[in-house]
Amino acid sequence: MKYSDVFRVVIIAICVVFCAGCKSSSTQKETNVIHVDVKNASAYDISDMMDTSFFRVVALETAPECIVGGQIKDVFYRNSRIYVWEKQSKGIFMFDENGKFLNKIQSPGEGPEDYIEMSQVRITDDGIYIYDVPGRKVLCYDMDCNFHKVIYTSSVMEEIINPNFMWLVDGRMFFANLFMLEEANTVKKFGTPAYKVVSMDMDKKNVKYHLPYDIKSPTEPTTYFYLNNQSYKEIDGQVRFMTARTDTIWRATRDDVVPEYVLDFGEQHLPASMIKGEFNDIYENKEYDKYALIQKMYDTHRYVILRVKYENGKSSSVPEEIAQDPMKQREWLRKNRRTNICHVFIDKKTGESRAISNLSMSAFDRYNMMIENTDDPYIISYEYPLPPFFDKDGKRKPSFKRSNIRYERAINEAYEAFTLNSNPIITILKFKE
Repeated sequence: MKYSDVFRVVIIAICVVFCAGCKSSSTQKETNVIHVDVKNASAYDISDMMDTSFFRVVALETAPECIVGGQIKDVFYRNSRIYVWEKQSKGIFMFDENGKFLNKIQSPGEGPEDYIEMSQVRITDDGIYIYDVPGRKVLCYDMDCNFHKVIYTSSVMEEIINPNFMWLVDGRMFFANLFMLEEANTVKKFGTPAYKVVSMDMDKKNVKYHLPYDIKSPTEPTTYFYLNNQSYKEIDGQVRFMTARTDTIWRATRDDVVPEYVLDFGEQHLPASMIKGEFNDIYENKEYDKYALIQKMYDTHRYVILRVKYENGKSSSVPEEIAQDPMKQREWLRKNRRTNICHVFIDKKTGESRAISNLSMSAFDRYNMMIENTDDPYIISYEYPLPPFFDKDGKRKPSFKRSNIRYERAINEAYEAFTLNSNPIITILKFKE
């Protein structure tokens, strides 16, 4: 039996056992094994996936009350409005699709309507939700950024350790703790079960616990190593997410959480010993960079999109004098091992995957692009007023000619008021429905 076949059998068995222990129950969709061949990733133009008749190029208004800082966490496009969540200013800024500033949420503090930390932001079609992890509460706003209410969560978190992630499905809140199994072990010593995910209605009723920790599982992570860049956005009453250091993509509905996809990277698959290993052991292991590591995950109505880092050719052996020092060894590998980044598109309808080494969108003259933000069905990017748009004297450089004349005109109009002190320009493109 081939390695990939053995892995497929083992991982499916683990998923079945894992889900069987959940308190909630529903009819489980069959878990699909997705084979991903990053070694043979090739260039691909995704123009055929895009609605080429739609685009928005928006220069956000720049004024003292709406200065967007340089640490944008996420951008949402809902009901012809643009919402920018920015970490440095600890705020959410709302603009119309022409870039005019409309309102904002910016209330750091310790009062009942304040947040200590804007840990997570989720925007649905009918509300804005801020999860304040240290404050153990969710602040709810309407789509105009007006405060509605606060939901304190500490009273229903007894069976979950340090919940750092939050999403919403059909008005139901889910909180996830996808790491620190050692703490879960401690809890178990006192006879209390520990779960990865807890969900509840907005009134904190109908509480359910999902995905119990399985200490004996060979692929259960034991330390802090989670995927910190995911969309967690509801699509057709579902939210997809990935657990810590494993390659299972889970599907959360209002009723349950079940495994939907298992990613098989073949020879580039992270071994179980590294999944189960301790934090320092993993990062000091000179072989670690050989394997495919998922950096980001986005969900759209048609595709699950992954950004994957993988080795792109073998480097020479680590010198013996450097191999004696784990820190020097890691630094040497970081400089000498050739790595690559690819995007993996999983087609939800067919279950097929495509690994793309150089992602392009010739319909909009975009090449070697990276997908940074999505808000189904949109791909959203942003550009700050920095080089290469300006020369050393702060004068704007002329943009290159584009084949899409309407798109070029929109870019030139947006860049007319673009200065070194401007808010960013937001570009919104759209997948085909």
